[in-house]
Amino acid sequence: MSSARDEVDSQTPHVAAAFGHTVLMGAGMGIALFNLLSKPSVSRVTLVERDPLVIELLRQSANFEAWPGIRKLHIEITDALTYRPDQPVDHIYADIWTMPGEPQSISDMQRIQANVRASQLGWWGQELLFLDWLAGAIPTVENYSTWAEELGLPLIERHNPAYILALEQVAGSYCYRMFRNDPARARSAQRA
Repeated sequence: MSSARDEVDSQTPHVAAAFGHTVLMGAGMGIALFNLLSKPSVSRVTLVERDPLVIELLRQSANFEAWPGIRKLHIEITDALTYRPDQPVDHIYADIWTMPGEPQSISDMQRIQANVRASQLGWWGQELLFLDWLAGAIPTVENYSTWAEELGLPLIERHNPAYILALEQVAGSYCYRMFRNDPARARSAQRA
């Protein structure tokens, strides 16, 4: 939960792809929430947050009741891994992990999708994991679609060449270099 440029940038393709009934998992600092509520193509935002204190913090610090589109907001205080919607979901964006690219985020998203059955989804750090899966190959629409099929997830932007260009930018980013060079990641890979 940060307002650092890399973190805000990492939310951009997920907010851009959102439409219809969008489920946001994790309130964070409210940046994704604000932008989702402002989108005309988003008809409803269900915010899934397990800690009611985070919602209270947003109320006190950001006065989110005055945000554009606030009437679209529905809040569910529950765990993202057990959430089941009361109506069909078009888009999920999940940001519930401490660090981007945490390996369990894939299995967590598979579990979330089994419960929610969204038309499309994405999560914070998915780009890092995709680049890791590529093992140095150049990102293409085809290999991104192959990865989505392997995961069994309806990932955002599966046919959008502009998203692939964004992935190329991520591949050169400071965030990705830190992810690749994280000693804790290397230790966990050795144990596996």
